[in-house]
Amino acid sequence: MNALKTLKILHTLSAFGFTGGILAYMLLAEYGPVPAPSQEFADVRAAIYLTTRWIVMPSMLIVAVSGLLAMAVHHPFQNALWVWLKALSGLLVFKATLASVDGPARRAAKAAADAANGDITATALERAVIDHWGALWALLVLSAANVVLGVWRPRFGFKKTT
Repeated sequence: MNALKTLKILHTLSAFGFTGGILAYMLLAEYGPVPAPSQEFADVRAAIYLTTRWIVMPSMLIVAVSGLLAMAVHHPFQNALWVWLKALSGLLVFKATLASVDGPARRAAKAAADAANGDITATALERAVIDHWGALWALLVLSAANVVLGVWRPRFGFKKTT
């Protein structure tokens, strides 16, 4: 199997992992217990954080690296505007994931564990557990848009000047 096919497979499988991880985060946050100083809530928040740490973040990194490497090994990708649009939206996904998924999940898991141990109050716990629903939905929309660009591959591109 050549390098480009391998990179495309990694890219696609990692995109599935990223999207699935975001969906798992959303389901756990929506249908888990309400924020309360309990071990059950702390366990759900720990599960959300583990999902972001071991599924969302590694998948996002593999998507980004495999996409950039695919551009490097397949020269027609370097002149395709749709590829550059995917790269730009990938940068937005990377930044939004760090700011709105990984960091808040880590802070919420720590706060929930602290609340379950009696180290912080229920009020402090509610302030610490903030799920950025707009960002989560935006990540799903951007991911879907990237899939559409990758499958559709519109024919517009950069004009060569001679």
